[in-house]
Amino acid sequence: MTSKLILISLADLIIDPKDAARLVDAACARKPKMKAVGLFQLDDKFVVALEEGEPPHNHVFAPLPDDSEDALLAELTARHHSGFTFLGGLRLNGRPWALFAKHPFSTKPAKALEVFKKI
Repeated sequence: MTSKLILISLADLIIDPKDAARLVDAACARKPKMKAVGLFQLDDKFVVALEEGEPPHNHVFAPLPDDSEDALLAELTARHHSGFTFLGGLRLNGRPWALFAKHPFSTKPAKALEVFKKI
């Protein structure tokens, strides 16, 4: 199985979170196709770990609430119910951020439910 690591500067994430997410999308789309499986923060950068597999539809870096553990867990739960997989978190300017993946099958949850009902 092939694996890769992407090193991204925290400054790049501050400047344009969507562009940082597109960088992960592009790395996953190359051959062999990869999927992000984790995230690790270093001092002024972070590493996204990739493994061979079907890539998700897209990735999203998003700020998370920092006011309480309950608010953070509620946000992660809401994103999960919206079809996003939590891949990891980091701190940016003292605030928690997360990397999420949205998979093609999760864009139509009703269709996925129909498939599971048939099994």
